[in-house]
Amino acid sequence: MAKKEQTKESSLKTLLQALNTAWSLGFMIVTPVIVLSFLGLFLDKKMGTTPFLTIGGLFLGTIAGIIIAIKEVKKILK
Repeated sequence: MAKKEQTKESSLKTLLQALNTAWSLGFMIVTPVIVLSFLGLFLDKKMGTTPFLTIGGLFLGTIAGIIIAIKEVKKILK
């Protein structure tokens, strides 16, 4: 009986670790996209260059998010 409980606890712990990793990766991907997009939007309004800096910020944020996610996955897989 005790072995079954340990297995359940171990499964729950593994599930929570996986959910934590998924949440963290999602956050790491989305944060640069949002921050750089809003920075581009702010600069566009300030300089009157709409929508070029917003699109540039979105593009750079996407690239940065992907790079960060790849580095994190490589770290996890080691």
